[in-house]
Amino acid sequence: MEEIIYLDNAATTWPKPESVYAAMVDNYRRLGVNPGRSGYDKAIEAGDFLHDLRKRLTRFFGGDDDIPERLCFGYNATDALNLIVQGLVSRGDHIITTNLEHNSVIRPVNHMVRDGGAEATYIPFDADGFIDPDDI
Repeated sequence: MEEIIYLDNAATTWPKPESVYAAMVDNYRRLGVNPGRSGYDKAIEAGDFLHDLRKRLTRFFGGDDDIPERLCFGYNATDALNLIVQGLVSRGDHIITTNLEHNSVIRPVNHMVRDGGAEATYIPFDADGFIDPDDI
């Protein structure tokens, strides 16, 4: 097979490690239902799987025991960043960022400034992409 160097990985997450494909296929074949939406066996098993996953991720990232039920899954990184920005920023808040941020951050920030009553300061950066901490 020809070696491919794929530089758009963050946008599409291709190619995935074989372990990811195997886990996804196993999940779809073994569970493949909505977790916690009903009382039948597969839905309960899917809910247990999701709860266990939250606990494992909490341990992996060094979180406290009360964190697992507070973990929020997004469809992808862009969706999750939108949830974070729009969920944490309120009318009158002041956001400090740079134009170095990815569009998945800048767009919800701009939305919150335009429609959500927040303010934003964009810190300048030099030719190498560094900011001066005194500018913050």
